Amino acid sequence: MNAATGSVIWRSNLGGYSWSSPAVGGGRAYAGSYAHALVARAKNTGALAWSFDAGAIIRGAPSLDLARTNVYFGTYGNAVHARRAATGVARWSFAASDAIIGSPAYDSSRDY
Repeated sequence: MNAATGSVIWRSNLGGYSWSSPAVGGGRAYAGSYAHALVARAKNTGALAWSFDAGAIIRGAPSLDLARTNVYFGTYGNAVHARRAATGVARWSFAASDAIIGSPAYDSSRDY
């Protein structure tokens, strides 16, 4: 959406419901959905940068850490993932004891 005019710049079909806000930074918008995908699109054009099939619903908003160039998100498949924000390449995954319905948090040295 154009911040000055409120007009739509581009739209994207995520293939399923999305219950959270996108994370926006570094020239991209990142969004997860009930279709199991985390999608990164160019902020200004909507062009697909990368997509990752997490194998489970992504309900919480992704968290974006541009200092460490990561995007973090959790799934209903009991996992938290960190991917490179620019490329989508895996950084790490963590097996949780239950579904992740919120957004991961981080500070300058730790991920929560």
